[in-house]
Amino acid sequence: MRRKILIGTVLLTFGLSACSSGGGNKAPDDPVPAHPPQAAHKSAPDAQGNTDDPLALGKPVQTDGSPSRVPGGGPLELTPTDVVYAKGGTGPYTKARNGLFAVISVKEKATRAAPAAQAVSLDGGGWKWVAPDGRATDSGSGNGAAIVQGGGHGNIVQPGTYDLTQVAFDIPEAARGGTLMFLDARGHIFRWKVPAKDSGPGAAELARKVRDDLT
Repeated sequence: MRRKILIGTVLLTFGLSACSSGGGNKAPDDPVPAHPPQAAHKSAPDAQGNTDDPLALGKPVQTDGSPSRVPGGGPLELTPTDVVYAKGGTGPYTKARNGLFAVISVKEKATRAAPAAQAVSLDGGGWKWVAPDGRATDSGSGNGAAIVQGGGHGNIVQPGTYDLTQVAFDIPEAARGGTLMFLDARGHIFRWKVPAKDSGPGAAELARKVRDDLT
């Protein structure tokens, strides 16, 4: 009888050991990926029109208007449409001090029931030209502001209306084909890639206007 009890105990112990060693067949935890997924590249504009890459001329953006020029004013839609390059005139205010003028036509539209105007330096905003090598030029640098109406700051636009204005930059020849940049009153940055030659549906008319203004 004692022999049978001992044999049974041995068999029971062996069976328990087998069950516990069976844990080696447990499915492993889900593996951790070696390279976690990255966020998708932002290709669509955000609420203000920003994208990861500069926009093409003709693409509108929604900007926060100037509180210094229109207290309590609304937003302003800006659309650069055309670019022309000009060597400049010979007068003290028509000569391109850096060798070349880049002149951009801009459509500005008040999109809500309030007047609006472009942000200016007093608001911490305004226009810049960024050369292919990264050098930035303000619209007020050189004679850029002198050759366009209103110094390139646009007009006060009434609700539901739009107008056409210009902004100009006094730049070196090597800065052709740069990037147009606008900073609005809340620090939003907007960029457009500008061709290195006259471009846009109204470029011919703009070129005639610039030529007349410089003579």
